[in-house]
Amino acid sequence: MCAENNSTIIKSTKLRANGVDIIRGICIVLMIWYHFMYDVRYIFNYDAFIFFESFVFQNIIHPLLLIGLFMMSGISQSFSHNHLKRIKNMILLAASITIISSLISMIFQIEIYFFWQITHSLSVCIAITILIEKMIKDIRLQIIAFLTLAMLFLFILPFIFEKYNLAEQASPWLLPLGIGYKNPQVPDMGDYLPIIPYGGFFFIGSVLGKILYPEGLVNKESFKNPIWKPLRFLGKNSLLVYAIHQPILLLLIWLYGRFCL
Repeated sequence: MCAENNSTIIKSTKLRANGVDIIRGICIVLMIWYHFMYDVRYIFNYDAFIFFESFVFQNIIHPLLLIGLFMMSGISQSFSHNHLKRIKNMILLAASITIISSLISMIFQIEIYFFWQITHSLSVCIAITILIEKMIKDIRLQIIAFLTLAMLFLFILPFIFEKYNLAEQASPWLLPLGIGYKNPQVPDMGDYLPIIPYGGFFFIGSVLGKILYPEGLVNKESFKNPIWKPLRFLGKNSLLVYAIHQPILLLLIWLYGRFCL
C-alpha cells in the first residue's frame, strides 16, 4: 500500500498544470503583439497600429495582459522545485536587459533604456516569496502574508504615491517601486514596469497556487489535445521566449524596411 502511494506521488509530480501554461502562453502571444506594435510605431516610426494608442488597448487589454503574466508567475511558484535556479535565471536576464539597453542607448545616442521592467519586478516577487516561505512554515500563515502584501501593493501604496505626487517628486533611484519615473532626471525608457502595483497580482497568484495545487502537485493533466501544444510550449518556455523575442522582432522589422519598402 505504501509503495503504491509513493508511486502515485512520484507520478503526480511529473504532471504539468497545462491550464497555467496555456494562459501564460496566451499572455506571451499578446506581449509579443504589444512589443511588435510598439517597435513598429515608436522605434521605426512607421505610421501603423494606431490601435496601440486606443483607450481599449491601453486601459483594458494591456493591463489584463500584465495581470495574467504576474498571476501565472505567482501560481507557477508552487511548482518550482529549484527556487534559487529560477531566481538566478530571472536576475541574469533582468541585468542583461538593463546593461544591453543602456549600452545601445549610449553608443547610438538614443534613449531606449530598460532600467526596470517585468523581469526585474518578477525577480523581486520571487525573492520575497522565497523569503516568506523560508521564514513561515505554516501554509495558512503564508497565505495571510501573501494576501497582506497583495493589498499593500494594489491599494495602500498606490494611494499614498498618488496622494503625495511621488511619481514626479520621488528620487529616480526609487523607480522599482513605481515612483520617481516622471522626475525630469529620468531619461526616456523603452519599457518600464515597476513592482507596484502589479506585484500584488503575483502574490494573489501565489495564494491561488497554494490553494489549487497543494504541495505543488497536479493530480490530473488536462488540455492534452495537440491543438494546445503551441500555447503550452510558449507558456512552458516563457522566460526563453521573453529573452529572445524582442531582438528577433527588431531584426525582422529592420529587414522589412530595408528590403521590402
